[in-house]
Amino acid sequence: MQLLKMLSRTEEKWINEHILKFDDTLRKHFNRDKKAFLNAIIHSLSISTSAVKAIFYELKHSELKLEPVAGYATKLSSIKHIPIGEGLVGQCAKNKNLIHIQDLAQEYATINISNIKFNLRSILLVPVTFTENLYGVIELHFIIDLPSKSVNFVTRAANSLGVMMESIRKSEETEAQKEKLTQKEKILKKSVTTLNRTKGEVEKQKQRAENALKELSIQSQRVNESITYAQRIQQSILPSEQKLKEEFRDAFVIFKPKDIVSGDFYWYASNDLYQFISVVDCTGHGVPGAFMSMIGNTLLNQIILDKKEFNPANILFDIHRGIQLNLLQDNQKNKDGMDMMLCRISKQKDKTGKHEILVAGAKSYLYLMEKGEITPFKGNSQSIGGGQTHKNLNFTLKEFKAEAGAKLILLTDGWIDNANQERKRYGSKRFKTVLKSNSFSPLPILKEKLLEDMVLHQKTVEQRDDITLIGIEL
Repeated sequence: MQLLKMLSRTEEKWINEHILKFDDTLRKHFNRDKKAFLNAIIHSLSISTSAVKAIFYELKHSELKLEPVAGYATKLSSIKHIPIGEGLVGQCAKNKNLIHIQDLAQEYATINISNIKFNLRSILLVPVTFTENLYGVIELHFIIDLPSKSVNFVTRAANSLGVMMESIRKSEETEAQKEKLTQKEKILKKSVTTLNRTKGEVEKQKQRAENALKELSIQSQRVNESITYAQRIQQSILPSEQKLKEEFRDAFVIFKPKDIVSGDFYWYASNDLYQFISVVDCTGHGVPGAFMSMIGNTLLNQIILDKKEFNPANILFDIHRGIQLNLLQDNQKNKDGMDMMLCRISKQKDKTGKHEILVAGAKSYLYLMEKGEITPFKGNSQSIGGGQTHKNLNFTLKEFKAEAGAKLILLTDGWIDNANQERKRYGSKRFKTVLKSNSFSPLPILKEKLLEDMVLHQKTVEQRDDITLIGIEL
């Protein structure tokens, strides 16, 4: 048993070392053109796993085919495009599942290396995805039996590549939109110049300008429709208030984006032992904040549900590093990040009939309401992500116990910072006063009182930030 544990730790160390090297390759080559970037990635994977041949097939959405665009020790021009669902590569893409074939028969395939024939021993195909979007398939050939650590390494590397491919897609879409807007701006400026020069063309040019403005209005409507669609996507990843009511004795949700989509989000998951709930405030609001919220939601799913890390402090650190790696913050001036509070609640009560609760936070608060008392728990003073170094970064883990009927309140700073006509913040003191006044009230009443008090404070002043507030009863 001890030997197996040592082997497991050795394999995990090997995987982590190679993932770090792979991430360095991603960052180093990310700003190159896509073809050079993908060739560098395939070369890195081949060297790390001792593959004798490697191909990256990129999904062409318009054709529903996979095109070989990067390779190692192979001639891409001799490889045909592969329809989705056809052959091993097509099946890997269709099902978005890894395919690993070992112990190939000698007559299955051979490969020439330095004019010497070798029999292929194994083939590995791994889909490259981000959330549910497929971007391609990695195919690796080996003349050795592939160890499990190499399979795990390639799987994790494909996940990292999927995040990068999503960033490339977003960047390409943004650049295309910028180019279109630039061209339209040039056309409008030229129209204005022509109007000033030729009086006889005034009415004609006016009509053209009106048509251009009408076209811009139509495009603006389409952009708003796209943002509204993004809102539906964002709302689909948020647990409903009814879902939280089913998971706890009672619950409520106050979720008020400043714009159509929000930089705030909240997250819930559970397993046989624990319930996890988190409220997160990403950098910015609107579309940029919403994009960050999708990254945060994905990282929470990967770290807690896939990697099965259950320590809130460790989870926050892993999210911190995940953001820095995904946004290339080690080498760029990008400062985007997020503030959050993460709470883990034990389903099993201890001998005294209480639930064990572990929390960790980054520039955020959690309030415990129990037996008429209000107890705040403050997170660390630093945010997650951004340009700060991670070498000496630690998030404090806090532990307490609470009986059934106790209430937990989690919120973003949008509620506390919301201003009135005199530009005065709502403030933590006023917030705790409302909690104290309703410490024995059911959660629906508490929710109603909080909303009423915010209306009294804010009146007709425009909301200045995204607002999220969650209340649960154990």
